[in-house]
Amino acid sequence: MVVTSPEYTISKYNLKMLKDIEEYVASCVQVNIPFNNPIAVTRYISISSRITGWNAVKSRVLQLGYSLTDDQINEVTAKIKQMGDIRPLAVDDADSIIHSHNLTLHQEKVA
Repeated sequence: MVVTSPEYTISKYNLKMLKDIEEYVASCVQVNIPFNNPIAVTRYISISSRITGWNAVKSRVLQLGYSLTDDQINEVTAKIKQMGDIRPLAVDDADSIIHSHNLTLHQEKVA
């Protein structure tokens, strides 16, 4: 909407506080705002956030080349959320949890 008709958007909405609201919400949910990603653009939420969702974890699992069932992805999501409640996580931490879960599954199959 902003890209196709900026005049309409500016006339219809009071956008002066938008950046402040975006920063406030991001601080409340502990999500960083990429410098090159304004609020009107679809945003990738890090899977290391305590607000991590199942879809974000599933997407990351596929990016890493693993094939987990929906139930297994739910288990991984719960582990990431649990760790995110204890301390802030880096993406590498979440990737390690996914890798460790996948490794455990393969070891169970071999045994």
